[in-house]
Amino acid sequence: MRRTTNILACGCLMALTAVTGCQWNSPRTWPGVSMVVGDSDAKAEPSGASAQKPAQAEPQKKLTTNDASPLSVSEEQRFNEAMQLVKQQRLQEAKTILIELVHGGSHNADVFRWLGDVHYNLMELPEAMEAYKQARNLNPGDYFAMRGLGLSSLHYGHQLHKAKKQEDAHNYYRNALELLQQCLRSYPGDLEAMYGRAMAAEGASRLLYVNALTKLSQSGQAEAEPPARNCLEVIDEGISAANFRIQKKTNEVGPRLLSGGLYLRRACLLKKFGRNEDAVSDIQNAIQTYESILQGSGGQPGVDPNNAMAMQQLKQCRSYLSQWQSGN
Repeated sequence: MRRTTNILACGCLMALTAVTGCQWNSPRTWPGVSMVVGDSDAKAEPSGASAQKPAQAEPQKKLTTNDASPLSVSEEQRFNEAMQLVKQQRLQEAKTILIELVHGGSHNADVFRWLGDVHYNLMELPEAMEAYKQARNLNPGDYFAMRGLGLSSLHYGHQLHKAKKQEDAHNYYRNALELLQQCLRSYPGDLEAMYGRAMAAEGASRLLYVNALTKLSQSGQAEAEPPARNCLEVIDEGISAANFRIQKKTNEVGPRLLSGGLYLRRACLLKKFGRNEDAVSDIQNAIQTYESILQGSGGQPGVDPNNAMAMQQLKQCRSYLSQWQSGN
């Protein structure tokens, strides 16, 4: 990267907080519940992580047991009771039965997978991650256990971030990135994995952004370039994933806030390193994204014309653009 002699101090804090206004829905309000219960419009469950599927399709679970470690007749009855409770969203009762099966010595991967789903939807994230890990140990090809572990890692990273445990949060975000990328290699059209990956990239880029600017101020250009490149790569992943979600779910606000915030963060980082033209281009992308929320584009109405975060960010981005284009 080339650094100019006069670099604008361009709102590092704003770039860090810009993306956090998007809806970090709890697992209970995420599409996770519908995926546990099952979507009648979805396609059949894939047979293993290596199965191929059209890009527009999303995987769906079936209420089946794992042939590698079959349940006894009595265990299967209890498992089916738990599945009925899941369908009714009586998750605490379903959890009790699934834990009973585990404590009874069950080594069935589906029992652990569904226990992970129940914990996840109850926001019991450490327990969810442990159950998903057990499911993957018993059945390494379980796609849903891998995706569940990725989404649980994402949300646990967010909890750690709110608790100001940034290094730990960063590690969980990176783990979520890796797991959800593995999911997308098998099913490129899985919108939940794609959106989760976008949010994990946003989370992971926070610490990288701070590290790059800290290195720049304390050690100079050469020391700062590696973490800056790393940050830009992660932001690129997040923007790509968020924009994919926007194309498929045109009426959702969250992905647009996420995309706009990542464009802003990248613009500020590029500006700090003297990449002025690229910074202006990204701030214009951020403006267009926020405008699409408030005003619409291409003849389409705005997704949420009264969204306060979009209004705030749009105002800030226009201010930056004016300053940068005037040479400040």
